[in-house]
Amino acid sequence: EFEFIDCEFSRIMFDSFYSEKKNLYKFNINGGKIDYLEIRSIEMKNKFYINKQTKRNQKIVKINNLTIIDTVFQDNFKIHNCEVDNIFIQGVDFEKNADFFKSKFLKGSDEHYQNDNSIYFTAINFNSLALFGDTVFKEKLIFKYITFKGYNHFKSSKLNKGIDLEYTNIQNEINFYGLEIKDTSTTSQETFRIIKHQFEKLGNKIEANRYHSLELNQRLIALSNEKCKSFQKSSELLILRIHKCSSNHSSSWSLALLWIFIVGITTNLCLYDEWEMNNFFKYISILSNIEDFKSSYITMTLNKISLGYLYYQFVTAVRKDTRK
Repeated sequence: EFEFIDCEFSRIMFDSFYSEKKNLYKFNINGGKIDYLEIRSIEMKNKFYINKQTKRNQKIVKINNLTIIDTVFQDNFKIHNCEVDNIFIQGVDFEKNADFFKSKFLKGSDEHYQNDNSIYFTAINFNSLALFGDTVFKEKLIFKYITFKGYNHFKSSKLNKGIDLEYTNIQNEINFYGLEIKDTSTTSQETFRIIKHQFEKLGNKIEANRYHSLELNQRLIALSNEKCKSFQKSSELLILRIHKCSSNHSSSWSLALLWIFIVGITTNLCLYDEWEMNNFFKYISILSNIEDFKSSYITMTLNKISLGYLYYQFVTAVRKDTRK
């Protein structure tokens, strides 16, 4: 059993020679600095801990370069409260728990992805728990060819540049509660759909609705950027734009209410030369009759259609967080 406390390393490397040693119980580093940590082409039979957090250990470990390639961790893997400047993980099997609690990852390794600072987790099997609680990813987090077999969570994680889950195989629930995506523009519609689906599986309708809105917004952006649009896609684009403008995809009741007032004011100004409060209340009601519109069927029709749509959006937005 090895434990290093507040040590500074220029380089730590685990290779095939290390994997031949079968009697090691645990490897643990608490506090300190590591310039380069590499684990390559081995089967790690023992527990592998970098800065496991306990009541006695609340220290931070700073790692300049972390590389894990073609490795099997047969026992628990923990990297806690570490600040990693450059990270690259590829071809790894985590047979038991993989825990990245409270760690901060600044960018991906320039050595493997030129001119791309995104943080890649590539060709990895998480066969048990995968825990990313309270982690911070400064660049976009990309999971590519990943299998999540166990239960996982990203509770209270912070993703500055978004996340990509399109190439993941998720076999159990993932809890994204408290996840913060600061820049949602780089996250795809499909990724938002996956996160929404996970919240729906857990019965969290409030968060599911929030990610449904983000999913529709990415669909709107994708349709807007298409150069050649069919009639069907043009119609869908128009509906999505109206939907976003009127209620932010059924997520903002206050925006829908504002538009109801605007319809009432506009109708009043179209029919009368001056503002009348009594008329305003008539024109935000769907119970008014043709005489209230000076027998103008066109004005009444436009008013009723607009109000019917906006009241539906208002009710939907109010109910989104309160329905069972």
